Amino acid sequence: MEFGFSTLKTVTITYNVLSVVCGITLIILGVSNLDEAKDLNNITGNNIPTYLMIFLTILGICFITLRLIGFGGFCFTKKCLVWTYATVSLSLSTMLILTALIIYFTKNTFADLGYDRTIKFFFEYHREEIVHKLQEKYECCGALSPSYWIDLPDSCCLNQRCDILSTLLMGCAPRFRELILTSASVIQWTSIGVSVAGLFGVILSYWIWSQHNSQKDPDEEESETT
Repeated sequence: MEFGFSTLKTVTITYNVLSVVCGITLIILGVSNLDEAKDLNNITGNNIPTYLMIFLTILGICFITLRLIGFGGFCFTKKCLVWTYATVSLSLSTMLILTALIIYFTKNTFADLGYDRTIKFFFEYHREEIVHKLQEKYECCGALSPSYWIDLPDSCCLNQRCDILSTLLMGCAPRFRELILTSASVIQWTSIGVSVAGLFGVILSYWIWSQHNSQKDPDEEESETT
């Protein structure tokens, strides 16, 4: 029986180590998309993309911290650490599920908003440098297509060469719509995957601790709560 519990403990510790990867994934997702989120803020006038990236980064940090708590709880069989791990893990998983649901029901609306606001942004700022910086950064040209420009600007030129290939660039409005939908889907499914991992950890924690309690003496139980 002792070997069985030790094996389960090893599995749980391994799970916690692997779960750190989930936290790192959230951090990378939040940080790597922060720059694009700021560009969307400038275009749409909506700060939600930036807040979402910051939120994901914070959740990633919390997940890593949580896994360390779970690791300590199972290594030293401390009941308070294990239950703290399970409770916070359940809370974070719930927030991630809610985030995924919100993204699922709003991504198309926000993508359409980004499309419309990009067109408006071009009409308002087409003489400004920021428009050309966006075209270079996202390899798009014009509001809807290169035909937006009477004279093709250098920012529409691929590899600093203005030729027929430049006219094949996607317009910035459809480019941003595509970007929003792609990023939203990645964040949505990543949130679901990490939340499932967190819920599995809660169930695993409860089951292993129950198995441990059924095998120990009352004196051991009293000492573990301190």
